[in-house]
Amino acid sequence: SYNMPYERYSGKPPGGIELTRADLVSQYKAVPHSDYAYLIKWNEYYAPKALNYLLTNGLYVNTAFKSFSIDTHEGSMDFGYGTLLIPVGRQEVTAEEVNQIVNEATKLAGIQAYATKTGYSTKGIDLGSGNFETIRGPKALMVIGDGTSSYEAGEVWHLLDEKVGMPITKIQSDDLRRAIGQGNYNTLVLVSGNYNSLGEETLEGVKQWIRNGGTLITIRRATEWAISSGLIKTNEEKETPKAETTERLDYVTARDVRGATAIGGSMYQTDLDISHPLGFGYTRRDLPVYRNHDHFMTPSDNAFSTVVQYTENPLLGGYVSHENLEKIGGTASLKVSSLGRGNVILFADNPNFRGMWYGTNKLFL
Repeated sequence: SYNMPYERYSGKPPGGIELTRADLVSQYKAVPHSDYAYLIKWNEYYAPKALNYLLTNGLYVNTAFKSFSIDTHEGSMDFGYGTLLIPVGRQEVTAEEVNQIVNEATKLAGIQAYATKTGYSTKGIDLGSGNFETIRGPKALMVIGDGTSSYEAGEVWHLLDEKVGMPITKIQSDDLRRAIGQGNYNTLVLVSGNYNSLGEETLEGVKQWIRNGGTLITIRRATEWAISSGLIKTNEEKETPKAETTERLDYVTARDVRGATAIGGSMYQTDLDISHPLGFGYTRRDLPVYRNHDHFMTPSDNAFSTVVQYTENPLLGGYVSHENLEKIGGTASLKVSSLGRGNVILFADNPNFRGMWYGTNKLFL
């Protein structure tokens, strides 16, 4: 659940290992002044918390779409996909104020920033490269209330409010069309629920909002609805009814049969494209996910848009029937579909399960 690398323990290591609390707590260190730029690694779990602070305090922040190495105040460092770049010269405040805000952000998140005096890298892209893109600050909206999962809505709210410090506006479905029409939001989150009551006009309004540059994020049953409602064009195929007669079973066995064929909660191995923007910050392609539903999402027709895909034999732990395991293998856990200038991000699984599945939080953030 934490996506930590592991090996089977086969015995006590020579001499033993003793960990103290000091070993486990990150030690924040203030970053020295720079007149050129600061860098923050995106693989830190709380990097989004620092980013949110930087953006809400008016700083321009870029993100790296390729890896590089560069000299910093702590020597030559390697930086991966998603690294945050805060260029001093581009800001609308003084260099001293930039340093202060960066230090406040990293202290709040408990992570480290690195100062550099040059844009020339020792390996990989330079800091002036076109492989850096400016990050747009999210202004998020989420539909709650009747017909939606209060569990999943609470998980999203808790993640953003407690771990990132980012507010999210919560509205009833009746207010969705008006809310997106005001132009105040660029991100919409739909958790599991029944959205058939939105109506055709609201559905068309959501489509137009996406075409204009909005980002729609759907989770589990909301993904199933987005596909079945025609909100987006996908290559999903409806299962055709079987011609043969359904096998007759004794009523007393109904509960056992349904339980045996349900996917009630189990863990699976997936392959993550760590070079995709949604995969930035991850350093290994193996990613365990939690699954408790029977919606099977086909990979995207676009070869670059299936971000997370189940391996062919994915079961890591928990019960699943042989029939369902065969269905899961090779399907998509996360993919992206573009619409106009916007995107629909489709989670087949819940990346924020019970507020404790830390390993997939970064995909959502």
